Amino acid sequence: MKILQPLSIILMLVFVVPVTQAATCATTDVTAEGINAFACKTHSGENDNGYANDINGDFNLDQSIIWDGIVKSDDPGSTLTLNEADNTWAITDAVSAPFVLVIKASNNFSSYLFTLPNVAKTGTFSLIFSQVTGNGQTKFYDL
Repeated sequence: MKILQPLSIILMLVFVVPVTQAATCATTDVTAEGINAFACKTHSGENDNGYANDINGDFNLDQSIIWDGIVKSDDPGSTLTLNEADNTWAITDAVSAPFVLVIKASNNFSSYLFTLPNVAKTGTFSLIFSQVTGNGQTKFYDL
């Protein structure tokens, strides 16, 4: 009986201590013209400034590929909109695959690589990002 008492105390402590874990992305979180992302990567506690330099490493792509950040949703006069009410995004000028869509909320972001569709102007995104009202933004990277 004396052996079981310390064991039950240890087990209770394990279940009482909260476990925090960074959210992870899924290729189904974001669509472009109804097509899921090919791959995704989550960055917790980071800013997406300068992310164009990290895309190839995140997705194991040829390091010679140069990505441009073509449009950001929170820039004045942006052609990219993020509609949090119906979880959709839209861009005035279509983007061509391959492209990367970054969705940011506070100091966390996830990037989504699309190899299809060939051309995209609209899509959807997961509800998790819409819950950070006022801090969310979207950015496209294209070749």
